[in-house]
Formats: sequence, structure tokens, C-alpha cells
Amino acid sequence: MAKNKFFITILAICCGLFTCVGLSSCGDSDDDDDFSTKDTGDNRELYTAEVAYKVSLGKNELDAYDVNVRYLDKEGAEHSMAMKDTTWTWKCNLNADDVKDEPKSFELRVNPSRKENLNLDPKANYEVGIISKIIIQVKNKAGRVICECEGLGLHPGGFSTFTGEQLNDPWSDVVSGWFSNLTNTNKSTLTVYTNKIKSNGMTQKYW
Repeated sequence: MAKNKFFITILAICCGLFTCVGLSSCGDSDDDDDFSTKDTGDNRELYTAEVAYKVSLGKNELDAYDVNVRYLDKEGAEHSMAMKDTTWTWKCNLNADDVKDEPKSFELRVNPSRKENLNLDPKANYEVGIISKIIIQVKNKAGRVICECEGLGLHPGGFSTFTGEQLNDPWSDVVSGWFSNLTNTNKSTLTVYTNKIKSNGMTQKYW
């Protein structure tokens, strides 16, 4: 009887130890799901990333519209410029230290406005339209791409061609139908964390 009590006691102790180990393991796995920007561990860090703004205009866009671009650099400073050519690109590089404590936010706004007293050749054809993008590519220490995102902005379908007569008329049904948001500012956003990005409200995780 004494031996039976002894074995029962040992068995109870062993069961208690296994229960403790099991609970500790569950706690560790929960930590793996913690997508905070801090304390991510050496194997869960953003190593390098390239962020680019790109704006492309139809080849005749600047004949009919003034296009203003506003953007944030990686330090959070805002810049503004008027498009002088049909293409514009800006790039910057980030490393782990840049975003370890605070995420980096980027913003691109493209605002077209119809030129005053527009007087294009009524019979000529004009290609107009705007495509704006924020592009990011994230690489690990080995140089392998672990995440990339290309967010399309204004008029992702590309460009369209109109006659000068159609563009000269601000109330043209053809033009206003295609450029329903022509005079509205297009805004694209991107926030870079150590283990994820948020692009225009959508989240993509690296780890």
C-alpha cells in the first residue's frame, strides 16, 4: 500500500511538470503572433527596403492640365512640385534602424487642374491621364526579396485619347465621364514597420 501511494505521488508530480511545460510552450507561440514594431528579435527585422514614388502622365497631359505633386520624404518633411515632364520618380532606402522604434510613413498626392482659357487644336488628338504609384521592395540580409508592393493610384487603367474640341469644353460628357475625379487630389499612403507594411489601408506582413 505504501509503495502504491509512493508511485501515485510520483505520477502526480510528473503530470504537474508536463502541464507546466505545455503552458510555457503555448505562451512562447503566442509571442510569435505579436506583430508590434518593437522587440521583434534579430530574426524578425526589416533589413533593407527601397521606397519609390512614380508619376506618369499621358504624353499631352501637360498641354491641357497643370499637375501638382506633393509627397513626404522619409524624415516626414513635405515637398511640393509642379510636373514639368511626363514622368517623375523619387526613391529612398530604409534599414532596420530607421523603423525599429517608429514606423516610417509615406504619402503621395497628385492634383491635376484644367488650364485656364484652354485653346487646343479642335481637330488634333491628345493623350491625357495620370498614373501614380508608391512602390516598395523589402529584402532580407541575404538579398532575397521578402515583400514587395506596388500600389496604383489615379486612373490605374492607363491613358485615353480625346480631340482638342472635347478637351476645350469643360462640360464635355465624354471627358467628364472618364475624368470623374480629375480635379480631386489623389492620395496614396504607405507605412513601413519592421515586420509589415500598410498600403492604402491594406496590411501585408513579412514575418
